[in-house]
Amino acid sequence: MKRKILTLTACVLTITVLTAQTKSSTATPVAKTNQPIDSCGLLKKQNETLKKILNLGEPLIYKINNDVEFKITKVRGDIQTQMVTIDILMINLVENRELSVTNQYLKIVTLEGDVLKLSSSVVGGTGYATNVYLNTSIPIKSTFTFGTLLPSNEYIKLFNFAFTILHPQDYHQNKTGAIEFKDLKIEWK
Repeated sequence: MKRKILTLTACVLTITVLTAQTKSSTATPVAKTNQPIDSCGLLKKQNETLKKILNLGEPLIYKINNDVEFKITKVRGDIQTQMVTIDILMINLVENRELSVTNQYLKIVTLEGDVLKLSSSVVGGTGYATNVYLNTSIPIKSTFTFGTLLPSNEYIKLFNFAFTILHPQDYHQNKTGAIEFKDLKIEWK
């Protein structure tokens, strides 16, 4: 009985191999050209495909509040200093106005429930000012750093961002706002 099963298995394998060889020999031959391969162009196409697949250059999260779009572009951690830095682009969607970041309310909360206060900030290119003038549709980058978080933390459960929109012509139109970003993955380096 075993001998019959082995013989049958050998026959099936032989037929499968012969069928595969027949299919490969009947394939259309590739025309040979004397032109060099455009490896640079091929690499560029592959890079563009990978960028689309990985969504490189796309914000991690974006939200709109008081006609200002907030885009988190990076959440990175420094293993040496145990600091976490969050990069945000702010884009004003209406007329020119000023935005004031309320630093005392900026905080992050870890998955374990630890609350970390702001260590330093760079709002619109300056580290000492909390106000930035927002032109219409012009992105302004701001960076916020929070301290002493162990690299074993892979996520930030909550990032609370408080701000005030200032209208220079009429202070009665000033608006306060806050945005909460949740479940941000930290890239530790």
